[in-house]
Amino acid sequence: MKITINLEEEKDKEILQALKSPTRQRILELTKSEWLNVKQLSEIIDLTQACISEHVTILENAELIRIKREKGETRGQQKLIKAREV
Repeated sequence: MKITINLEEEKDKEILQALKSPTRQRILELTKSEWLNVKQLSEIIDLTQACISEHVTILENAELIRIKREKGETRGQQKLIKAREV
């Protein structure tokens, strides 16, 4: 995948910052073809759900992922994550 970025724009800087992290790159790779929730990502990547949530927030702010909320299996809502197509 080839991306052209103008570093003068603030959004581009935010995207580059988000992509610096190997963990966030892994989240994007895992969610490229399917929706996953924070718990699933936590189990696959072997990090706490809180840590995954922080990474997801950064990716969401950079507009690199899509979020949808669905009723959880046991209670409340779960946040489902999928990488945006570039």
